[in-house]
Amino acid sequence: MAKRETKAKREARQRAELLQRIEDIYAGATGAASVDFHPEDFWLTLEDAPRVIAAIRATFGESTDDGGKPTNDHLFAAHNINQYEQPQRLADFLFDNGVRT
Repeated sequence: MAKRETKAKREARQRAELLQRIEDIYAGATGAASVDFHPEDFWLTLEDAPRVIAAIRATFGESTDDGGKPTNDHLFAAHNINQYEQPQRLADFLFDNGVRT
């Protein structure tokens, strides 16, 4: 019989999966995929921001409630631009707001 995964281990795994997906998106959207991409040294530039945010939005989509009203529009709003500065920061922000891979 397999052991059940604890909540802490499941959340850690889900965070790691989300971070990996976001790092891949950043690398692709910024053109860094062709060179050595080091996410811990990465800072989003004004030039790359529109491509990264559009790719994040396209990947994780916008969820809606039963009435068709967007429920997570605020994740992609301009007042949250600071959350997109680094992949780790964005992964934490999205995970804390219910986004999963």
